[in-house]
Amino acid sequence: MEYSYRITKYKYLSFSGRLRSPSSEWTSFSEFDGADDLRMKEYLSVENEYISLALFLCKSFGVGNLRIKELEKNNNTEDDIYEGALFSVSELPRLVGSILRESFWCKLIGDDIEFHFGYDYYMYFVSNKDACDFILNSGTKLFTQEYLSPYMID
Repeated sequence: MEYSYRITKYKYLSFSGRLRSPSSEWTSFSEFDGADDLRMKEYLSVENEYISLALFLCKSFGVGNLRIKELEKNNNTEDDIYEGALFSVSELPRLVGSILRESFWCKLIGDDIEFHFGYDYYMYFVSNKDACDFILNSGTKLFTQEYLSPYMID
């Protein structure tokens, strides 16, 4: 795949070029264990931004199905999640939500696109064609930059 983008809620760059947040900002769903309703509402709003952008990109690229690749399960992984499973894009909210909540890890692979997920709430979008215009027109509040996904296989 020729194009790769890093997508995140963070908007600050460190001196090394790594995106970061103020030290008081959350970086993982695990920080919401026992959180009050207001904090959980904040989390869900950000999670929905990721899901909405992923849905928008699938629609923009004409992708109807995504396959699970390189699955890493844990104890709370749903039974229908397995290596090679094919899901309709309509299942994307559940899949992306579960990945962001660290229920399991995988790549989501479609025709001409891939979604990879990293630590600290990073999502990578990889495609065969330039997605800059699509992302700009998506209305997302997430920060996006061209960046090689660390989960790409050479």
